[in-house]
Amino acid sequence: LKHRCGLKIQTVKKLILDILTALQYIKTHNIVHADLKPENILIDRDNSQSEIRFVLCDFGSACDGNSEIIGYNQSRFYRAPETIFRDNCSYEIDMWSMGCILYEVLFNCVLFRGKNELEQLHKIARKRGMFTVEYIDKINYRKRTIYFVPVTTHINGISITTYILKSIYSRSVIKLDNFWGTSDNKVSEDITRNIMEKNKVTLIDENIIIDFIDLILDMTEYEVHNRITPSDGLGHRF
Repeated sequence: LKHRCGLKIQTVKKLILDILTALQYIKTHNIVHADLKPENILIDRDNSQSEIRFVLCDFGSACDGNSEIIGYNQSRFYRAPETIFRDNCSYEIDMWSMGCILYEVLFNCVLFRGKNELEQLHKIARKRGMFTVEYIDKINYRKRTIYFVPVTTHINGISITTYILKSIYSRSVIKLDNFWGTSDNKVSEDITRNIMEKNKVTLIDENIIIDFIDLILDMTEYEVHNRITPSDGLGHRF
């Protein structure tokens, strides 16, 4: 699936059509793939070699979408935040992985490359912004304390709690020399700017690349109820 210079944009569109169709199909059968990555997408060519079809494979990690998904799922680079937090995992985790894959196959570059789950969260926050206080509050307390430090301030006698993503260099509360806080939701390498910069090399039509960015943003929404579904993805303007 990988190519030194990435796939052509028309081939990426074919991949989206085939894999979203597959995800839509398995969802109707209550299946979550749970390990969607480039290595689990095969290429099938017809006898003339002119037409290709992308096939979703390896259902060894697949889960029942109607049951609580527990355990270690998804390869790290394609792992949705809710999988890292082991919270509220369902069909939407496959769409997060899909967004990561699309970026990778077009630019031959991993979107979120973390060495561990904490660094993975930092890579995600750099491109998608820090998680909101409301989002973090909903995370299981034990998992929340592994990755975040609460910071309470008092304004006019009112206590306000925000969070800091722990340093990738230390799990210590004291050493926070490389963090992201909910109070200053900065994005240093946002996806839009990143892709537009890379497109100076790929030279894809600007309208097409803007639609491509919009689709990836829809696939990598933090809140699962805002994340695009396979059926909606098939109807996306890209």
